Amino acid sequence: MPGLPAQADHPLTAEIAGSLLDTVDFGVAIYRPVDGAQDFEFVYLNPAARRIASVDLREVLGQPLTRVMRGAGTMGILEALRRVGESGIPESLPSLYYEDDLRAGWYRNDLYALAGGYVAAIFSDTSEQVHLRRAVDEERTRYHLLTSALDVGIWDYDLLTDRVYFSPSWKAQLGYRDDELENSFATFEAALAEEDREAVLAHLARFREHGEDHWEHTFHLRHKDGHYVPILARATPVCDHDGRVIRLLGVHVDLSETRALEDAVARLELSNRLVDLEIYEQAVASTQDQLAAVDKDLRYLMVNGAYADFFGCRRDELIGHRVEELFGGEALSSKVAPGLARCLQGETVSFEEWRQPAVGEPRCFKVVYTPLLDEGETFGVLASAHDVTTLQTVKAQLERIAHHDPLTGLPNRIQLDIILQRSLKQANRDGSQVAVMFIDLDRFKAINDSLGHAAGDEVLRQAASRLLGALRDSDSLARVGGDEFVAVLAGVRDPADLSQVASKLMDAVCRPFDLGGEQAQLSCSIGISLYPEDAGSADELLTNADTAMYEAKEQGRNDWRFYTAAMTAQAAEYLTLVENLRSALDGNGLDLVFHPEFDVATGEVVAIEALTRWDDPQLGNVPPEQFIAAAEKAGLVRQLDFQSLDSACAYLAAWQADGIAPPRLGMNVSPKTLNHADTPARIAAILRHHGLAPSLLELEVHEQALIQDPERTTQSMEALEALGVGLVVDGFGSGSLGLRYLQSLHVRTLKIDGSYLKDVSGPDGQRMARAMIALSQALGLDVVLSGVENVEQATFLQGEPGVHGQGYYLARPLPAGDVTAFLRGDAQMHRSGGAAG
Repeated sequence: MPGLPAQADHPLTAEIAGSLLDTVDFGVAIYRPVDGAQDFEFVYLNPAARRIASVDLREVLGQPLTRVMRGAGTMGILEALRRVGESGIPESLPSLYYEDDLRAGWYRNDLYALAGGYVAAIFSDTSEQVHLRRAVDEERTRYHLLTSALDVGIWDYDLLTDRVYFSPSWKAQLGYRDDELENSFATFEAALAEEDREAVLAHLARFREHGEDHWEHTFHLRHKDGHYVPILARATPVCDHDGRVIRLLGVHVDLSETRALEDAVARLELSNRLVDLEIYEQAVASTQDQLAAVDKDLRYLMVNGAYADFFGCRRDELIGHRVEELFGGEALSSKVAPGLARCLQGETVSFEEWRQPAVGEPRCFKVVYTPLLDEGETFGVLASAHDVTTLQTVKAQLERIAHHDPLTGLPNRIQLDIILQRSLKQANRDGSQVAVMFIDLDRFKAINDSLGHAAGDEVLRQAASRLLGALRDSDSLARVGGDEFVAVLAGVRDPADLSQVASKLMDAVCRPFDLGGEQAQLSCSIGISLYPEDAGSADELLTNADTAMYEAKEQGRNDWRFYTAAMTAQAAEYLTLVENLRSALDGNGLDLVFHPEFDVATGEVVAIEALTRWDDPQLGNVPPEQFIAAAEKAGLVRQLDFQSLDSACAYLAAWQADGIAPPRLGMNVSPKTLNHADTPARIAAILRHHGLAPSLLELEVHEQALIQDPERTTQSMEALEALGVGLVVDGFGSGSLGLRYLQSLHVRTLKIDGSYLKDVSGPDGQRMARAMIALSQALGLDVVLSGVENVEQATFLQGEPGVHGQGYYLARPLPAGDVTAFLRGDAQMHRSGGAAG
């Protein structure tokens, strides 16, 4: 690897070392100190480093770190490099947030000293881990609040790390406060009764190897005062992609009361067919568990009060009657009758069942059928039913937390994947299609910025409810991002119907949102993809719908688009355009042309406007509207604006030194550049670098851009006006810019849209153009009419005093090399019958 310090004694050759660094997935960069270690320049980056940092190796090697990553100094990376280079002691920097025009995210660096003062950095993009850690912290807080409020004990066992969480109620079952027991598996093992230890641990081990639907075991745990508490433990497994159990989420139920009852029942003299039934009934009357005894003919011999009350009967009304008189239909045939039949064969049977009481909501019971024996012969069944509704509710809550969005209650991305996989399998079976609609709320960020996050959350809740109401009961809706939703429509027979569905969804979102006194108006963009026509998998289906959604946004928002293969091709073309533009910006591959503005009456040059042009070796001559739009979307537009401005100011300084400079230099800037907080300081620095007065510079902003964020635009233009820079509204009259707002913007010049010159050959067109000129002059502003394309338009302007003009008829945009001759007077404004410059 050229540029690295030699290490002759190393057992690996440079070629082998280079091959190793090419294959690793973490970034490796090597720096060399320059300027007395005031900066460090890149001498090597492996492929992973170039991918993580989004840089081209040819443009980075030999470049100072502060030029490639402008925030390196403020992040402390430079200082850390100096310390490691001087001390030779490695350092690990925590994840730090970094943002510029090219990249934004969290990055971790480990620094190591090399021979000759070189320093190596091993780094990685930790953005996903940072965001995930924050999400996990939020879920952990909700989980702790939930478990603290329950009577049953909650536990969470990570089988991979051996870490265990015990809820405060779990510890309270053993007589401890939350801070008195450590959350560890060792705590559980220490509390296990010796006689249960081997069976419980063996059961866990088997479950880890052969995971089932749930894990259940009963055992005893030592109480703080020394006695042992009988526990029923139940858990739901969490599996990885290979189906391996990696985690158990479960509950502990204190069986002390139930065991006491079971012990009492076991001590009864059942051998004489419960002849002492009155004593038995007294023993079980106080329990809340339901108890009943039936004979071989399934007639009730005994029921306790809890059993009879549940079904709305008196106890004496049930004695002697058959079980099927109380349990009818499906309840009898599915579990009760088969379970009783097995129990009469000598088997203890248990199951869970939801039962409808005489009054109230259904309850879930753990039912146990135990054979009643007389000298070894089964003569009946003892049935006990323990209410486990709370346990089932907790289990359902835990399941919901894992698979649903807490804000809207909709399925999250995990549950969406399950829904998609199920829908695709069904489509394969019945030959139907599955549609995915990727829905994005347009300009939702403005709600958060203007009304606050609480209002934004309320919009999301209302939007989720509206979208769900616009779908069929058989359809599904998930929230997959901040303002992104996905609808899954299974059983699609005619794709033409999907346009109607998309229209209903858009209508639902477009209705005003009531936010407690405030109202917000939104729209949405929708992308639609079909299985199996557009995609062969759930991931591909989602990706294609997402691509189609962005196409809808590109076409103006508030619309829907069906996915086409051409969209993927367009996405690839866009990526090529952005990569080539980034290379052009880094390699000074852009050019400037200069378009003069004239006092049409005198022919004098009053200003010259700098325009950026790009002739790419691969793509050819790229239209400005195409590469500027790509720069806006890719976050490169501020780099494009400032690089073009710096180059234009260099030309202006050279013309000024020759004594031929035009009175003003005009330069178009994007709204993102105009409204950025550091724009005035950066413009001042460029002007200072080239020795130019701020009054020589005019920044041109299109009228349409000024109405996107009026408050911020006003602040930005006030700061630029205070600097002394002139401000020009381009395309004036093409939009709906209010005059009061215009007066507040500190504008120097209005450049009237060229459409007002198109019809000046007739009286109506002339009156309209003069009205715009009069309006502008009444505001005390300089006036320029753009788009002067013919002699009639030029002649009209010559009769309008104080009005300047710009257009291809007067002079075409000039390459930088031709401007000097033009300014020296070798060429002039095109007049009627004259020569064009």
